[in-house]
Amino acid sequence: MAKIVQLNIFGEREPVDIAPRGYDAFTAKFKRKKTTDDCYTPPAVYDAVLRYVDEHVMPLDGLEVLRPFKPGGDYLAEKYGDNVVVIDNPPFSIYTRIIRNYCEMGVRFFLFAPSLTMFVPGAPVQYLVARLNVVYENGAKVRTGFVTNMLGGTKVRLAGVLAASIKAAQNRPGNRPKFNKPAGIYSSADLMRFCTDGEDLTLEGSAEFVEKVQGRKIFGKGMQFPDSDTEILQRLNNTQNGNE
Repeated sequence: MAKIVQLNIFGEREPVDIAPRGYDAFTAKFKRKKTTDDCYTPPAVYDAVLRYVDEHVMPLDGLEVLRPFKPGGDYLAEKYGDNVVVIDNPPFSIYTRIIRNYCEMGVRFFLFAPSLTMFVPGAPVQYLVARLNVVYENGAKVRTGFVTNMLGGTKVRLAGVLAASIKAAQNRPGNRPKFNKPAGIYSSADLMRFCTDGEDLTLEGSAEFVEKVQGRKIFGKGMQFPDSDTEILQRLNNTQNGNE
């Protein structure tokens, strides 16, 4: 079975032992370190990706699976040997740079990719296009595909099998991310739900900028509205949902 390595909070590589109880034990033992600044991938989603790579891309038996991307880390400082394969969710802000660097370095990889901007001109990689939204544990919902350099001559794969596996993982009871913001805190995406074509609504209160709630970053950041505005928005919500 593959040798799995993850980074601890000090940036050190920690091996994760694989018990001889099959692939379920392998995925159950892989738990990523969580940080308050990280839009981290739900474990069930990552497990589904591992299974897919092992069964449909390259057997992972005997390989070291590395996850080098962490807040404040330097993926270029890692030691990549011939026995290493990177399977991880990289920061999309430097996605293209990561792909080009890994290709130049000869690192094997299977990475999450931003669906709408996943193509990297001239890069010797293959793309797995999926009709898929990955829901992260801070509530962010991101259209996601995948990119790899382990599919040989293939250039594009319509990855319906992988998409179905991830959707099933996300829909299992207990695997749905739970991040309920307190009343009165709304992101811009939250506020869009209250917009009505042809009508303007001005929130009169003095809203305050909020970046984190319960130690977690709000995706897209947010605003804390006073009770008067919160009551207006709650009434709108009830009206739109047919509760009034």
